[in-house]
Amino acid sequence: MLTNPTAVLGDEKGWVTGLRCVEMELGEPDESGRRSPVVKAGSEFGIACDVVIMALGTSPNPLLAATTAGLETNRRGCITADEHGATSREGVFAGGDAVTGAATVILAMGAGRTAAKAIASAKRCTFRPLVGRAAKAPATNSSESPGKKGVTTSPVSQNTMTNKIA
Repeated sequence: MLTNPTAVLGDEKGWVTGLRCVEMELGEPDESGRRSPVVKAGSEFGIACDVVIMALGTSPNPLLAATTAGLETNRRGCITADEHGATSREGVFAGGDAVTGAATVILAMGAGRTAAKAIASAKRCTFRPLVGRAAKAPATNSSESPGKKGVTTSPVSQNTMTNKIA
């Protein structure tokens, strides 16, 4: 994919409206033979969206709690969440490494599924797993403007989904 987001775009109320990205390509090999990604000149583009998912790694990022008012963490810096993934902040769900610290992908996937069910319940939606059938993106009306209010979640491997710019 070799794409790198460079900015989260928002409206005057702080709601996410899109991403600014650049295309990347593999540069020249270094002394070990590894080719690192470099920005392709003139490749900047935008993606309209109303939700952003940031993959942050296997240990809790201290910026999550520092930039999200009312989000409680434990002594290790992990986000505190109940058995459904609900956090101390209403409408914010978390799971995976953000809650447990480094663990298995299977546990993170299970936490994501649990949080998805809780979010669907909170939003009065129907949760239907895509197991055994192709996932299709829902049709969108091009006249709809991104930036709708929604929930914030962190379902898998400390991915953070938000539609509000902190």
